[in-house]
Amino acid sequence: QERLRGEVRELCARFPDSYWRERDRAREYPDAFVDALTEAGYLAVLIPTEYAMGWIGLAHVIWGGIGVRAYLRRLEIGTFGQGVAMLAFCLSGSVIGRFGFLSITSAVAWLPWLLWAIDGVVSPQRGSLPLRRRLVLLTLITAMQLLAGHAQTTAYSLALAALYGFWRLVIFPARRWERPLLAYGAA
Repeated sequence: QERLRGEVRELCARFPDSYWRERDRAREYPDAFVDALTEAGYLAVLIPTEYAMGWIGLAHVIWGGIGVRAYLRRLEIGTFGQGVAMLAFCLSGSVIGRFGFLSITSAVAWLPWLLWAIDGVVSPQRGSLPLRRRLVLLTLITAMQLLAGHAQTTAYSLALAALYGFWRLVIFPARRWERPLLAYGAA
C-alpha cells in the first residue's frame, strides 16, 4: 500500500500546480494527466468507489437484460416481447430494490443466461452447438453465477433452473439418448 502511494505521488509530482492552473485558466481537460494515469494503470483512482460500484451494478443489470433477450429469442418470442421482457426484468422490484447489494445484483444477472443454457441443452435448435459444448456452456454459466457471490440467490436460481429443465423435458421431450445424459449432468 505504501509502495502504491509512493508511485502515485511520483506520478502526480510530474504535474505541478502550474499545470493545473493552466488547465483551469484554459478550461481544458487534463488529458496529459489522465493519459499518464492510464499508462501507469492507476486510472481507477479518479473514480470514487461509490460511483464505480454503481456502474458495475448497472453493467450487471444490463447483462441480465441481454440474457433475457437471448433467452426469449431462443423461445422465438417477437422483438417487441423481448424488449418488454428486458425492461420488466431490469426494472423489476427485486433487481432495483436490491441494487445496492452488488453480490445479489451480480447473481441475479446470470439467471436468464442459466435458463437460456438449460433451454439450449433440453431443446436444441437446428444448427446449434453439439451437446457436449452446450453442457460446457451450461456449466460455465452456473459457475459464473456461483462466483457472483450470493449463495442464497444462486440456490434459488439453481432450484428454479432444475424445475425448468424438468418441465422442458416433460413438456417438450428431447431425443431419448439426451435424457440420461442430461440427468447425469444435473446430478
